Formats: sequence, structure tokens, C-alpha cells
Amino acid sequence: MWDFFFIKISELTMVKDASYENVLNAFLQNFDSTKQEILKESVEIAQDYSDFLHFYTLDVKPSVLVLGKSDEAKDFLDFIKTSKKHSYEAKLLLPQDIVAINGHLGDFEVKLKDEAESYHFAQIVLFYEDEHLQRFMGCENAGDYESAEALMEVLDSRIGDYQYHNIIHYDSHKCQYHQRRPDKNGQGYCHQCADVCPTFGVTKDDSLMELQFSALDCISCGACVMVCPSGSVQRDGYTKESLYKIAKLYKGIVPVVLAQADLVLVDGIDFKESLPLILAQPRMLNEVYLLSLIQESGAQVVLFDRSGDMRLKESVDLINAIFNQVYQKQAIFLANDIQELQSCILQATIQNNFYYTYYQQHTEALRQIFSERLKFVVLDGDFGEVVSGGNTYGEVLVDKEKCTLCMGCVGACNVQSLSAGDFSLLHNPSLCTACGYCVDSCPENAISVDFGKIVLKSRWFEASVMASDSGFRCVECGKVFANTKAVEKIKNIMTPIFGNDATRLRTLECCETCKVKVMFGV
Repeated sequence: MWDFFFIKISELTMVKDASYENVLNAFLQNFDSTKQEILKESVEIAQDYSDFLHFYTLDVKPSVLVLGKSDEAKDFLDFIKTSKKHSYEAKLLLPQDIVAINGHLGDFEVKLKDEAESYHFAQIVLFYEDEHLQRFMGCENAGDYESAEALMEVLDSRIGDYQYHNIIHYDSHKCQYHQRRPDKNGQGYCHQCADVCPTFGVTKDDSLMELQFSALDCISCGACVMVCPSGSVQRDGYTKESLYKIAKLYKGIVPVVLAQADLVLVDGIDFKESLPLILAQPRMLNEVYLLSLIQESGAQVVLFDRSGDMRLKESVDLINAIFNQVYQKQAIFLANDIQELQSCILQATIQNNFYYTYYQQHTEALRQIFSERLKFVVLDGDFGEVVSGGNTYGEVLVDKEKCTLCMGCVGACNVQSLSAGDFSLLHNPSLCTACGYCVDSCPENAISVDFGKIVLKSRWFEASVMASDSGFRCVECGKVFANTKAVEKIKNIMTPIFGNDATRLRTLECCETCKVKVMFGV
């Protein structure tokens, strides 16, 4: 049984070192059989939502371009040529001699000044700062490494059959960038995933208004998953569905969230009654996933993040601000080193009043899940407001005098925060991602957004009337066919054009059926 378990974990994390199995085996012995079964099931759930069996293979030759003019660059070129592991083809070039570099790991095409032919290299090492080139997988900045040996180890690891797979899953239907009109700056309204990606794993094409994902360049940092407000971007094996199922396993247990890579560091930790929740990358956890884990476990959560990721801290701070105002208790303990981790484990306890299970649907966006879960926290109370770290939370404001109920904003909103009522415009602020698309879609300039807050009151989760009007009755048959403001707007526009033509003016106040009759005198 455990052999099968080890194979799954090893493949899922793309770890091919047999020593990982030994580390995991020793780690599991710290827990009783019941908790071992929970750990095993959590891995199996992740596997069920993963396509880790579908690998791509790339042939990477031992060829390296060294770019730079320093003595260190020359020394590294000589160092490469002494490699005993691979017989490298290596060349040193000056940055000022380069016209263009295109391609990818395994095949970078380098064009030089005054030379018709191009050079091809499998990998590149930079001895100067170039933010663009550093975003390519296979292009390394020498300054990021402590030694030449450490850099060579990375280069060597890619030689031969380099395997990779789709770590990021993308659903364009929920995306708030995909094929929308550009904003006034010619960009999209939400492209946080592309903005935070440190490589070319996620990029955006403003000419097509489409996101592009490169499985080859993705380094599995989790940043894009963290910042996506709708859940369009999710991680392989750890989707919103799989994380929900994993969270339910921890009912009545304090979860200690750890990265798979950190298992070797926590061998001496006393977990007391808590249980590790091992993820490929905890830095992907935004406030939706964190709140789900808190409520499904009914406990305070310990989160271990050695990187000190600021976006993760913002999500933790937001959840803690909410729980401090509602329960006067901290919900998440964030530890950045081993000493802090042990201290946090000793502090975290079961909190029965935190417990809530929500049966989320596959089609639900992340913000809808967060809304339903937060609604349970607030109930009928009035706990004021909390400030969110970014602009993905907010409330739409509508000028009732300007609004004609054209419903252009409703058509623009793909998270159902804005909806149409009976001659009224409704807004549920708990579903709003504050993207601002509705603002520029309004022809009357009647909409604005109050960014960066969550109101901890029951009305925040309700669809409130933002603007309303009376129905306009056809002057011929009496049928209500539009709202009054819309008809009056059209009349104001068309009256100067129609002049004194009484028939044409009358058609402006007719339904679609009577309009034809009046026009043709039927």
C-alpha cells in the first residue's frame, strides 16, 4: 500500500530522487494510523485532479551562451569547458552585439549585428541584468547563485530529455480579461496573473485580449493562482474542488500547511494534536482557500511559508482582520521559520464556532464561494468594515438620476454581481471583483466603484436595488414595453431629427408591434 502511495507523491511533485520516499516514510511515522490515512487520502485526491501522467519531453543539448563582458563571465566560460558531466558547447558574447534573442529552453536563436546567420543555444547564462531574458526558462542570471558549481548543477539538470507538464489550468469562461474590450490604456481590466508572473508562464496579448500560458516557462510559484479573483487560473492537482475535499478531511483537526519541499526541515517539530496538510505550493492559497480550510476544519490554521511572500501575508491579514472583528480571535498563524512554526503549533486550537461546511458547486466562481462562506461568519451581525490589501474587493455605486436601466453594466459583469430586476438594477457587492468593466461600459457615466473594502454586514451579501424606474406603456395598446427613462432618452435624441413629423414622433412611444402599425397607417 505504501509503495503505491510513495509513487503517487513522487510523480505528483515531479521528484525523482528516491531519498524523498525515505523522508516521507520517516515523517509519517510521527503520526498514528488514522492520521496517516488522512495524509494518504489527501494525496490521492490531489492525484485525481491532476494530469501529471501527461508529460511533455524536450531534448536539451549541452550548449550554453554566456552573455557578459566581465572577468566573471570569462571565468565561467572556462569553467563550463572543464565540466566532467557533459561536454558543453559554449560561447561568450557581448550584450551590445546582440540584435535579438528568440525561442525557448532547448533552442534559443541568437541574432548578431553584421552577421547573416544565427546562433542556436540550449541555455543562456547572464552576467548582467536583463529583466526580459530572465523570464525565460533556461536563461539564468549568474548573480542569483552562490557559486559556479551551484549554477552548473541547474544547467546540468536540464540536459537530455527535459520533462514538464501543464501545472496551470485555465478556464477562459470565468476570466475577466479574455476577449473583453480594452480599457482606456489599451489593456484589459484584470490581468493580475500576467502581472505577477516572474517568467513567461503567463503573458497577455492586448491585441487579441487573450492570455497565453507556457507550461515550459512556468516555475510553479503559485502567484497567478493566488491573485485570480474568479478562479479562472488554478493549479494542477490543487483546484478549488480538490482543496475543498482535502479541507473536509481535517474536520476537528488543526491543519499545519506545509510545502512538500519543506518536509525535510520539520522532522524535529512536535505537531501535538495537529496534522500537516502537505501542498505542492502553499503560496497559491488566497483568502478563499484559507477561509475554506478554517471553516471545514473548525480550527485555527498554521501556515508555514519560508519565503515571506507578501501576497500570501495580505490574504492572511485579511482573514485575520475579519475574524478578529467578528470572533475576537486569530484564525491563521503564519510562520516564516522553524522556531515560529513550533510556537504557532502550540498556540493553534480547535474552534468549534469556526466550523461551517459549504457544498460548493463546480460551476461556482471563487468569489461566490467566498461570499457564501463569509456570510456564515457575519450572519445578522454588524461588524463594521475591513480594508482589503488590493483592489479586488469593492462596491459599485450608481447615480440613480443618470441611470436609464439600459443594463449594459449587467451584460458586462461576468460574476453576477450586477443583475436586472423588475425595472431595477440590482447589485450584490459580495460577488464584485472591482474590475471596473461596468464603469466604462456605462454610456451615462453613472457608475463608480468604491475600492478596497469588505463590509461585514448582512446587506453586503444581498442584491440591493441601485436604480429603478416605472414601466412605460405603449400609447396605442397600453402594453408596458420599456422603462420610462429609456423612452425619454430616445425621445430627447430623436425629436430634433424627426422635427414636426407627428407620426414618427408617436412611434417613439409605441411598442414594437404598434410601431409598425403607426408607421404604415394600419
